[in-house]
Amino acid sequence: MGLLAAAASAFAPASAPALGTWSSGPSLISGREFHTATLFTRTRALVAGGLRPAGPTARSEIFDEGTRRWSPAAPLSTPRLAHTATLLLPSGRVLVTGGGSFTATSRAGYLSSTELYDPGADRWLSGGRMLTPRANHTATLLRNGRVLVTGGLNSVGRGVAAAEIYDPNSNSWAPAGRMAESRFHHTATLLPGGRVIVTGGEQLSGGGGRVPLAGAELYDPATNSWSRAPRMAVRRDNHTATLMPGGRVLVAGGGSRTRGFVRSSEVYDPSSNRWSSAGRMREPRGFHAMTLLPDRRVLALGGFNDCGALSGAELYSPATGRWSRTRSLRRPRAHASATAFPSGQVLVAGGSTFDGLILRSGELLNPGRSDRTGPQLCRLTMRPQRLRAARSGPSTGRGATVRYRVNERGSVRFGVRRLVPGRVGGGRCRAARGRVPRNLRCVRSLRVRGSFRVRSRTGRNRFRFSGRLGGRTLSPGNYRLLARPFDRRRNAGETVDVTIRIRR
Repeated sequence: MGLLAAAASAFAPASAPALGTWSSGPSLISGREFHTATLFTRTRALVAGGLRPAGPTARSEIFDEGTRRWSPAAPLSTPRLAHTATLLLPSGRVLVTGGGSFTATSRAGYLSSTELYDPGADRWLSGGRMLTPRANHTATLLRNGRVLVTGGLNSVGRGVAAAEIYDPNSNSWAPAGRMAESRFHHTATLLPGGRVIVTGGEQLSGGGGRVPLAGAELYDPATNSWSRAPRMAVRRDNHTATLMPGGRVLVAGGGSRTRGFVRSSEVYDPSSNRWSSAGRMREPRGFHAMTLLPDRRVLALGGFNDCGALSGAELYSPATGRWSRTRSLRRPRAHASATAFPSGQVLVAGGSTFDGLILRSGELLNPGRSDRTGPQLCRLTMRPQRLRAARSGPSTGRGATVRYRVNERGSVRFGVRRLVPGRVGGGRCRAARGRVPRNLRCVRSLRVRGSFRVRSRTGRNRFRFSGRLGGRTLSPGNYRLLARPFDRRRNAGETVDVTIRIRR
């Protein structure tokens, strides 16, 4: 039996459960991002390394699906982040390669060291040193049991073009040629025939900027050589690639904060050596996680988009070739790990928010009834934020311009709440009478009757707000303009607000 067949047999699902709901899972012992998570038995996953607030960590821990608990594992010999972890078959050991060892006080640089985790002994062994130090690279288990490491970033040049092979029998490294393009933040996927396709990524320009790539390349283990593959339709980095049943590869999303993120996805068919469109995701995302579910659908979750960190999740169906929204995570997160168990549960662990808060929390997807969530609205502004009151008609002749972005076509319901001074009492903000001491002051938010809806398209929207609500002109004072988005199926998203002032 070949390695791929053995892996499929070892982790084959008992059934194909329907997607269900997210629940708060047990928190990691140590919060982290840029870590690895590796399923090494049917019910146990190893999380290793990553970035903590104090810097790279060597801590490791194991999640047991049966007990739903985390337990400490032996620490890595070297703290590292942006490394790789690969389950070796048939030994069951986990190979960790490279990464960065940067800390707040020291820039030791990129690592060439590798380590092997032995689950039976709960210890780490040396896996030798790679020929090239690297981080943000890929590691792919080949059909012959060896591991192909490609690309990455180090302190020399625009990125790494060199590739190398790890042989577990000799615990040694050997060259695997050079790719046509240096790249990091790319993907590498083992194809059914034994070749590996590498897609996208980015490289450093001469001026220090980052250039996303559309190029793809194929590695053939039989000849230890590289060849060009057709280019993708879209340049992408920080994306994901998933091998689907039938041997096709789904590539989705990508982008960065400076350039923005993309919604497109495409499929590579190795039998025809061609790319084809796989439609648009419901929202753009990069730095997300994607995993193949037991029912053969692909789940994409979290990541960043132009609005910030995402809690949204969506499904791609190879049968229909379409994306559909499903129940969101309980907390927005990017740089998280997602591990699919044969039972149908999915464990999401760690990650960070858009402002850099590193998360310790975890979540579990429990098989059951599927659900849908609403769209996301962001960048709500109103200019000017001060309107002059009028005895009748609009508060200003031309009104104010309200701008916002939504990730899905539908409508936005707007309402208003008046902000008035209050007094803290009994743990609540109550109506204020007379003079209130500074330490007891608070602000009450009172609902103003009336609301209105505005049709919205995907992306940027704007309209004129006159300062009138429900046929009445708002009186002088401070207000909060509330916006809640709805998609065409009336699924509601989170409410966003902006403060406005009506003056005399």
